[in-house]
Amino acid sequence: EIRNCDWSSDVCSSDLVVMFDRFIRLAQARKALHEQRFEDALRLCADPLIAADRRSEDLRRRAVQALAERAEAHLAAEALERAEVALDALRLSGAAADHAPLFERLAAARERRRVDRDRAAQALVAARRAVQRGELASAVALLAQVVGDEAGVHEVQASMRQRQEQAAIHVAAAREALRLGDPWAALVAAEQARALARDHDGVVALFDELPGVAAVVWECEFGRHVRDRNLDAAQELGARIRAQAPAALAVPAFAAS
Repeated sequence: EIRNCDWSSDVCSSDLVVMFDRFIRLAQARKALHEQRFEDALRLCADPLIAADRRSEDLRRRAVQALAERAEAHLAAEALERAEVALDALRLSGAAADHAPLFERLAAARERRRVDRDRAAQALVAARRAVQRGELASAVALLAQVVGDEAGVHEVQASMRQRQEQAAIHVAAAREALRLGDPWAALVAAEQARALARDHDGVVALFDELPGVAAVVWECEFGRHVRDRNLDAAQELGARIRAQAPAALAVPAFAAS
């Protein structure tokens, strides 16, 4: 019969089991380190069975160094979430104090990202307001500052395209009204186009001609009412021009009235 302690006078079977388990743990830690599973390597090295072993300490040191290098690379690439995972593993291993500059860099990078996101959100709001004012060129410049909100950018760009299309329709209507000899309709259509897209090429070209168009409205409509002593009609027309075609205010005769 073989008894537990018949293996040796110094080593019994239970000691051999412990030695075998220690060997397995060290082998697993080496394998994890080789496969760059540094968190697993640290967890295995922390096992009380091998924690005090010189070989385990060497594996732990190499895993900690590799994690620090990984965190460094992620920080350089602005991959903050991945850097945070690596630094969390360092913190759990008790090595945070030895790599304090990495944690400081992560905190600084997070703050920069927060500031950038706040700035981008403000730029997106400002771009939406610029679109509502018809200032599409300003909106484009503001959208260039928006990072990380593709859905918001696409929404504003779609609104800009729609406004440009609608402005082009009003410009065409204004041109047609001029061709038909209806300067008042041309003024109103031009104002509608400008409200949609002030810097649309067609709108800009049209408004270069508007002082002359407004003068025609003045002479044909406002002047006629005055000559006929129909002051109520003249006053009503003036109010309409101020409300619906403010470009006419550039005409000296109208402004003087």
